[in-house]
Amino acid sequence: MTHVDFVSTRPCSALGRVLIFLGLALLPGFVPDVRAQSAQLGGPSHPIYVKLYVDEEEPLRDAVWQEKLQQRLNAASDILVAYTGLRFVPAGYGTWDSQDDLRDLNKSLEEFEREITVPRRRLAIGFSSQYKFQVGRNNLGGTRGPLRSHILIREYAPKVQEAERLEVLVHELGHYLGAVHSTDPQSVMRPILADGKAARRSFRIGFDQENAQIIRLVGREIAQRRIDHFVQIAPESLRKMRPHYAAQSQANPSDPAAKKYLEVIDRLAPQ
Repeated sequence: MTHVDFVSTRPCSALGRVLIFLGLALLPGFVPDVRAQSAQLGGPSHPIYVKLYVDEEEPLRDAVWQEKLQQRLNAASDILVAYTGLRFVPAGYGTWDSQDDLRDLNKSLEEFEREITVPRRRLAIGFSSQYKFQVGRNNLGGTRGPLRSHILIREYAPKVQEAERLEVLVHELGHYLGAVHSTDPQSVMRPILADGKAARRSFRIGFDQENAQIIRLVGREIAQRRIDHFVQIAPESLRKMRPHYAAQSQANPSDPAAKKYLEVIDRLAPQ
């Protein structure tokens, strides 16, 4: 399953059909979401180590982009730890050469995967300035699916505020943990981001109830059982996830991701 997500640079853009082929606390949009409290796990957080990359088109000096992306990942982690008990920890920085003539995000993700080797139970997130945002609907990021080792995000977007970039990162990390697109217009998993919402000071970057339960269960499997593939999730946990994917599939039938997850669950943990 390859998750490819979309962005609109028009404020208040309507939710659209999206095809899926299986110091920031003062920023607008960074408001703790009370919905996370019901999913919060006790005990210390479990680390997932992340190496952050930019391509050769990155205009900022190394120290500047490294600090910027470290702060963004830390802010995203502060949101996700309340739902999952997982903390995404910056564990290094790097660069890669992106092909100038590539304009297909899926091919760019393939290139990033080829060039960057990731150790087991580690995550590489690439921020590419190769792509420029245009008015309308644009691919904003992608990953192969849950617990896959690479995430690629479009970074170059002068009119997109940092709070919106934070929301994009939380969205992609949600996909990493098994979340799917939601019809909830307040959810970080709505399919079109950079719609102006995250820039509002009153807006809460958080997950809808169905995805909150999914990532909570996946987070528990990672922390307690040290899984590194979705197929390693215990059958009991898969069965608990099933109604949440079913609800998402029913609410958003044009998006095939939840249906794909249900097929996997039915194969691995038949009722």
